[in-house]
Amino acid sequence: MSVASCSNCDGVLPPEAGFCPLCGQSTKIIKRPWHDVIGDLLRELFDFDGRMLVSLRLLLTRPGILSLDYINGRRAAHTSPVKLYLVISLMFFFILPQILPDTSESLPGHMVSVDLYSQAMFVMLPVFALLLKIFYRQ
Repeated sequence: MSVASCSNCDGVLPPEAGFCPLCGQSTKIIKRPWHDVIGDLLRELFDFDGRMLVSLRLLLTRPGILSLDYINGRRAAHTSPVKLYLVISLMFFFILPQILPDTSESLPGHMVSVDLYSQAMFVMLPVFALLLKIFYRQ
């Protein structure tokens, strides 16, 4: 009989364990129904911890390491990709307009250019991710 091991720390998992006893990572399967994903999204939106800072630092300094850790199952030390995307989007919406100058005079309808960038980022990034999934299936 084979013994299950944790993807994050390689510790031995007890039968029917929901979490690794050594590192605390969940043993849930990533491929799951949409209603589970939406429930996780709502939980993730209202929970903030130090993993966010670690994930943001890795995303800015070594993005490949963050991606490899997630793909290889070492997810306990990092924030979920959906939460990271939403936090970055919110920062983009609220912080960037304060930093960049107002250029509303140069655009038709007096729409601020930062608003256009924010809307485009929020809509186009998931579209781009979907295109990548379609063209790079394995």
